[in-house]
Amino acid sequence: MTLEHQSDERAKPERPPLLRVPALSGMMADTFDSLLNAVVHLDGMISQITALRALAIDQARLWSETHEQVTTSRDPLAWDSRTIARKVLVSELACALRLPERTTENLVATSEALLQDLPDTFQALHSGDISYRYAQSVVDHVSSLGTGVMDADRTDFEAQLLPLAGRMSVAKFDRAARRLREKAHPESICARHQRALDDRHVILSPDHDGMAWLSMLLSAPVAFAAYDRLCAEGKDLQSANEPRTLAQLRADIAGRLLTDGVTADGVGVSARATVFVTIP
Repeated sequence: MTLEHQSDERAKPERPPLLRVPALSGMMADTFDSLLNAVVHLDGMISQITALRALAIDQARLWSETHEQVTTSRDPLAWDSRTIARKVLVSELACALRLPERTTENLVATSEALLQDLPDTFQALHSGDISYRYAQSVVDHVSSLGTGVMDADRTDFEAQLLPLAGRMSVAKFDRAARRLREKAHPESICARHQRALDDRHVILSPDHDGMAWLSMLLSAPVAFAAYDRLCAEGKDLQSANEPRTLAQLRADIAGRLLTDGVTADGVGVSARATVFVTIP
């Protein structure tokens, strides 16, 4: 077997045979409630499968770390064996699942957290009590407590979150979890906010039909003040002859302010945005 042939096989691992799904007519029941129960049952099976996937991924992580040779480089900038094992695992898994490496890294980190740090959350996922989205949210909120939190405190925080996960939507669960997190976090909000300010940034994401998303991570007071101003300016422009909705007005005002406006420190005085439109 040639090296090229071996490389092709590694890039395209064999997939297990898919389950044979019966035709929809064979799944029909006499009552609407029976169909809803079937959907709920299948959703629980999806949760169980994602739990097994997390288990397999974390087992692969442990195997990779165990079998990776220890590096002996004296270069202080060189990666250690654990970092090399992690990058190899992410690269191989990303190719196998055809996912971006950033997405795969998050998948590996979530699986590790569920198996190593949050066994009760993993058990709830495996039993079908919560979905993978809830499990991801629990991992995110518990990990946001920081490394200085005792394991017992993390366990207590997890125990407070899990009963809420099965009783409300993910959005409401996130809001409730944030409130509980503020009470459980050992640091003051002022210290955490000052550190979080370093992560402020702007993201541009192209969308369909010549549109794009412009997202900003800002300090909450600045973000709320900016949104309130857009709402106030938009409402001032609304009239009987104004065809645009308030949402459209907010977007138009924000676009004009960012492209033609001037900041308090003088940014934008001599700058003007240039738009290039390419039509295939």
